[in-house]
Amino acid sequence: FSSRRRHTRLQGDWSSDVCSSDLNGDPIAEWKDLSGNRNNAVQETNTQQPTFESTGFNGLPSVDFIRSSENFLNVPNTLLSKPNLHYFAVIRSDSMSNQAVFSKHTDSGSNQLITGFWNNDSGKVWHINLHSSAYLSEPIITQFSEYMILEYILEKSGSNYIASVYTNGEIIADKFTMDNTPDLPLSGGKPWSIGQEWDSSTNETDEFDGDIAEFLVFDEVMAEKAEIRSYLANKWGLTTTVDSDGDGLIDANDPDPTISNNLMGEGSNLVAYYSFDGNSNDSSGKGLNGSKIGATLTLDRNGGPNKAYDFDGNDYIEISNDPKLTSTDQLSIVAW
Repeated sequence: FSSRRRHTRLQGDWSSDVCSSDLNGDPIAEWKDLSGNRNNAVQETNTQQPTFESTGFNGLPSVDFIRSSENFLNVPNTLLSKPNLHYFAVIRSDSMSNQAVFSKHTDSGSNQLITGFWNNDSGKVWHINLHSSAYLSEPIITQFSEYMILEYILEKSGSNYIASVYTNGEIIADKFTMDNTPDLPLSGGKPWSIGQEWDSSTNETDEFDGDIAEFLVFDEVMAEKAEIRSYLANKWGLTTTVDSDGDGLIDANDPDPTISNNLMGEGSNLVAYYSFDGNSNDSSGKGLNGSKIGATLTLDRNGGPNKAYDFDGNDYIEISNDPKLTSTDQLSIVAW
């Protein structure tokens, strides 16, 4: 990634190559920053330290935050070098309560930024509170209890901020304008918090309850969003749910998950897509699944097992006579 290293402010990674000496259930006093900026996430109070889980995230290592124990981590208040924020959290929650994922407050506990999951009168929403003067609340699509890549973007634009939220590459909020808001702080006040927010100078609340496997913070909006999502999806076993390039194909079915194919994007006329990835189902989401008659799964052109079908001259795959296929006088078919 050409600009990733330059703008990385924090990289917390609990994969096995980083934490080989930790034992299941060990308290985490410090989550080391691998970006080289020494923005280590720490918790000095023993009873509030999250714990190491060897298989906590999709069978892989993670940091387990327990809400009832008020677990959270502090990150230096000098984290950002520019008033922009783009973060990725590889995350899963065990609770449907209000939960702050990443936040910043003044010394007195006044809100400077809260991002996370809220369950309010309008239902379950992804939430941004910026200086208690601008808000964003968007309905949940990917449930907070699912394994996911959660992504928040706040980009300074004149006197406003442009906010976006993604889960697993899917747009939740896209370039929402938050009017006339102060800059994100570059210093001063309380530390940044992973896993809670402050109600006052001494009272924390809305603690996160669940597992975080990796946390990446940038001080610029990253042009390489698709590459970062794909890297995280492959690393944490999420390719069957993440659409890194936002083209409508999950990474597992996408020949190049970092380049949009626009097959199922806005304005697409795609009716059906058969990736033959272990079955003859329609991967477009239109429901035109095929029924195989005699055909057998085999290697694809790259040697991948069960990713193509072998036909012997009498075999075929049958698709129902659906109006999606028959209500047009034009049809294009592409096959490899």
